[in-house]
Amino acid sequence: MARRTRKRPVQIEFQLRTWGGLRKGAGRKPSGPRRRVPHVRRPEPKRAHPQHVTIRIVDGVPSLRSAEAFACILAVFRAARGRFGMHIVEFSVLSNHIHLLVECDTHDSLERGMRGLNTRLAKRLNRLFQRKGKLVAHRYHARALTTPQEVRTALRYVLLNQRIHAERNGRRLPPEWIDSRSSGLLFTGWRRAPHDGGNLPDLGTSCARTWLLRTGWRAHGRLAFDEIATTGPPRCAR
Repeated sequence: MARRTRKRPVQIEFQLRTWGGLRKGAGRKPSGPRRRVPHVRRPEPKRAHPQHVTIRIVDGVPSLRSAEAFACILAVFRAARGRFGMHIVEFSVLSNHIHLLVECDTHDSLERGMRGLNTRLAKRLNRLFQRKGKLVAHRYHARALTTPQEVRTALRYVLLNQRIHAERNGRRLPPEWIDSRSSGLLFTGWRRAPHDGGNLPDLGTSCARTWLLRTGWRAHGRLAFDEIATTGPPRCAR
């Protein structure tokens, strides 16, 4: 009787369909008119370099420039002053976004400080507006300012932002006008003093300590009340 030979088993190739991995066009697609801040690891801030930070608010939220909203924002700035080593030096509040110039004590001060600041803003403003849910549109944008000229450009853009928007919309503001929804009243870098040194409000800001933000930028000239930035925002703003 012939001996029956057993066939050797052959492993069947089975390819799984995958959606992950690095490839062209992968990831969440951008939505809306403004590009989102990418979720990549941020470079560690250096103590000597101020940061220009922009916080954007979701659509449908009332203007941040109303008296009640601005009062809430100032209360948050005061409560957050110096927390985690992050210090707000200058700011401007627009209808749907906030510009900040901040200094950081340590490499993680910006991340921790902004996380706490955004949480406080969301709680206080949602309570004021009687709403729930997300308030900050997406990740804050931050750019390190490494030269005196970059710092001066950022100061001009932040403190004169409302004037820039007004002129783009065809409105001409008085030459002596200072935005009351900014830290401009306390700013010491104007060509002429905006006040007589009397009782000044606490806006939740801190005095500049870095050489760039305290002294260095002044080599390029102090700011005028009606100075307008060049066409388009500086590279440090989005």
